[in-house]
Amino acid sequence: MKYFFAVCLVLLIAGCAKNTKLEFNGTTPGINKGTFTLKDINDSLICYANINAGKFAVTEQINGAGYGYLSINTPGMGAVTFDVYIEPGKYTVTTNSDKPYKYPDIQSSSKTQNDLTAYYQLFDKVKDQLQKNVADLNARLNDPKIKSSPNIYNDLEAKLQTAQQQQLDQGIIALSSYVNQYPDNTITLRLMYLNNAYISNPKAYYKIYKRLNTDIRNSRTGQSLGKLLDSLSRTQ
Repeated sequence: MKYFFAVCLVLLIAGCAKNTKLEFNGTTPGINKGTFTLKDINDSLICYANINAGKFAVTEQINGAGYGYLSINTPGMGAVTFDVYIEPGKYTVTTNSDKPYKYPDIQSSSKTQNDLTAYYQLFDKVKDQLQKNVADLNARLNDPKIKSSPNIYNDLEAKLQTAQQQQLDQGIIALSSYVNQYPDNTITLRLMYLNNAYISNPKAYYKIYKRLNTDIRNSRTGQSLGKLLDSLSRTQ
């Protein structure tokens, strides 16, 4: 019996140790030298690693979980920081080879982190498309044939103004699209709070908030945000 409890204790300790292990493995195409840094939401260092030959790896023991920041720092590019969710488990990071400032492909045993990856990759696609729309309209407006046709020119100019406004609202457009696909993801609350995003257009964010599922809206954070958005929407 003593032996049985001793074995259980060893397995329990091993299990606890495993549950506090955080592993990051990264590939940085085009970035041969630099540093990887992971900090918590209070800017306290959790771990870091050197990037050598486009690779980095680090293992750390942590307690608890929460949002934080991942930074890739290189001599030529400087530091680029990304929003992440940190909890014990494995993370595989691959930076964008052509545009390293874009959100990396982060695959993880953390569901919350995978949700963040899905959102930020969607945001980058929306941002690129809106930027392309503006560039295409500007190119057409500069076409001599278009300039010689006032009706067509005025129509394109109105479309350009709409496209430019959509660029300003790219965060709202991306988040709305994300909620259409994932109405039950709690990261939406985080994204609205991040950098006080909701202040730019509380009415638009309140509409997105109302499309979240009931459990999220009834959570402590959800109720707090709902009351705030409702109040700001009334006074906007």
